[in-house]
Amino acid sequence: MNSEAKNKIAVILNPFVPPKSLPLLVNWIDEYKIKVIITPNRKTVMGDYRSPDYSRGHVITVNGTLNPFAFTITFVHEVAHLIVWLKHRGKVSAHGIEWKDDFKELMKPLLIQDIFPEDISNALEKYLKNPAASSCYDISLTKALAQYNKKKTLHLEDVIEGSEFIAHDGRTYLKGKKLRKRYMCENVATKAVYLFSPVAEIKIS
Repeated sequence: MNSEAKNKIAVILNPFVPPKSLPLLVNWIDEYKIKVIITPNRKTVMGDYRSPDYSRGHVITVNGTLNPFAFTITFVHEVAHLIVWLKHRGKVSAHGIEWKDDFKELMKPLLIQDIFPEDISNALEKYLKNPAASSCYDISLTKALAQYNKKKTLHLEDVIEGSEFIAHDGRTYLKGKKLRKRYMCENVATKAVYLFSPVAEIKIS
């Protein structure tokens, strides 16, 4: 890829990522010949990686509604999947030790360059000790990232027990007691009980 092509990619990515991260991200896109698709908001996924088949190369999709820091972490998460695929061709678990190790390595230069604000960096360093399938599973990192959303994010743990709230599925629930890691919440219409993450994004009904 020539410098003009790289510049075009940088211009497209610029509104979605911290400016200091652009050279590294563009180099990865060039090196691995990645097709990047920026999508509208998806409620159940922030990004994904699609391995090559007979008609395409590597494809990474990321929600364009994410703030720049969440977008960058999500993109790196998917690049780690790409590298694992190159090494193992689907013969290891999706978020096993191989993915964890590659994800940690990819994040190192971003942390060294101070791409992220201090609160996100601190939460990210703790998360990287044993990264999960999604950063959404890490309460500290999710809360730190949410501080940089354009719209204030309300999480389930922010409201008191007994409050009614609207979940991402558009249904109304009643917040119940917390078990080990999740809250028992009752669907107001059906009375069925579901478990919700403390950092599930909600609206007040």
